[in-house]
Amino acid sequence: MFKTYFDSENLFWLLSGLLFILFSLLSFFVFKKHKTGVFLLVLGGFLVRIFMALLDPYVNMWDEQFHAVIAKNMLETSFFPMLFKEHAIPLAHGNWALDHIWLHKQPLYLWQIALSFKLLGINEFTLRLPDILMTTLIIVFIYRIGKITVNETAGFIAAFLFVLARFPLEMVSGSIATDHNDTAFLFYISASLWSCIEYFRSGKTYWLFFIGAFAGMAVLVKWVMGFLVFIGWGFVILSDKERRRLLRSYWQIALSFILSCCVFIPWQIFILLKYPAESAFEYHETSNRLFEVSEGHEGPWWYYFDALHEHYGSGDLFPYIIGISFILLLFSVNKIYKVFFFASIVVVYGVFSFAATKMICYTIIVCPIVFVGLGNLVEKIFAFFEQRLKQKMIYMFGVIAFMLAAGYLSLDIEQIQENHTTWKVKEHPYNFRELRMVDKKIYQMLPDTLGKGKWAIFYCRQFDNPMVMFYTDYTAYDFMPNEEQIAYAKKAGWKIAVFTDYKLPDFLKNDPEVKKIYEPVEKVYFQYFKGK
Repeated sequence: MFKTYFDSENLFWLLSGLLFILFSLLSFFVFKKHKTGVFLLVLGGFLVRIFMALLDPYVNMWDEQFHAVIAKNMLETSFFPMLFKEHAIPLAHGNWALDHIWLHKQPLYLWQIALSFKLLGINEFTLRLPDILMTTLIIVFIYRIGKITVNETAGFIAAFLFVLARFPLEMVSGSIATDHNDTAFLFYISASLWSCIEYFRSGKTYWLFFIGAFAGMAVLVKWVMGFLVFIGWGFVILSDKERRRLLRSYWQIALSFILSCCVFIPWQIFILLKYPAESAFEYHETSNRLFEVSEGHEGPWWYYFDALHEHYGSGDLFPYIIGISFILLLFSVNKIYKVFFFASIVVVYGVFSFAATKMICYTIIVCPIVFVGLGNLVEKIFAFFEQRLKQKMIYMFGVIAFMLAAGYLSLDIEQIQENHTTWKVKEHPYNFRELRMVDKKIYQMLPDTLGKGKWAIFYCRQFDNPMVMFYTDYTAYDFMPNEEQIAYAKKAGWKIAVFTDYKLPDFLKNDPEVKKIYEPVEKVYFQYFKGK
């Protein structure tokens, strides 16, 4: 029997969300209250995302803790991205984990986190709050895309499947590499695709501004793939003889593109003028990811097809189901949407499959189309049985049962529990989750040990220095300094502290001005792991 390791607060948000989602199914399919059903689905999805955001009571290592520190520092640096507000020792730029001026990613998602911090305080929940809000809105985008291109039922089913899809939920929790950056990228890409679909449907000029604004914001999160909507739109124009001949088709897409440039270009001009060396290095590194493996993130050309298991479902047949559903979608929609969907999927999977650097979140940006395809497939199955079953009660029961089963499999609650609780943890007491919580307690105690002042802390646990800087106002490094670096820091007015494992070099061990941090480490470790 399944035993939960979630605490009562987490269970409250999860069960509340699932209850509203159940009501949404009943409202939509049984009582035919479609607007109510969609509203309850969005509300339930919002609550489930709060559940995910509360699971880890600490900042995660990759890459959440870095984003958290930069956003925190923005509150003191006029929303300018800095990992280290000030270095205690001279370090060359070019290492994104040690850079002072942090231009490794475009800044929009960091501004969002900083705004959340400013309005609601600095903690793990407010760090993840923008992701909660953005992924909740994506539910609406997917519903609208499905409703416009197929029908309302397909849109609802697609949105339902997204609501309980484990991988996007894990992105909200901050536990997947590049976390908040990729969540924001998914949001703005989804918003631009939705706006374009709305424009194709209505022809209203104001949608051109929404398309351009959202595409520009996508670029301001994660660079040029943010223009994806224009690629699909361009293929729509070229594939249609009438549109291809109309000058109006070109000035519309041009107007929207120019607006997107107005959104992201000012930041590029600013950093090129103010930090030419740092920005040129990051532009070069970003472009190189297409041809060179970055930081060991490599994989075969079929990497993202294998990733379908992680993104959408773990079953062996699931990639085939996705393929079938996408082909069926192309046969189910009109030519405009057919070309738009096909071009978007092919470009994303083609470019990233070719690229030397592979990362798990790169292709998730087209998940709205994938979920609409799945929603269309399920809707077609429902329609088939509805026409052949005379007993409507049996049909309704089958629909609700199928949706609940699909939601349960999609959510994969046991995998979430394994990732975010002590369930299935090995016998050794120093497991990563508990170690992370212990480290948080240690770092929060540092002000009691060091007090106020301009402190530089060295020799933190590897890659833990951002965690130190998030929970304190100190500057921290994860390496052992040499004598020249200590002398430089002292001369610059820094107080020096060192985490110790009793193996300090003599020049640090014998320096009375260097504070050795023993007490909080020992106190917390012995108290926390007592009896284990």
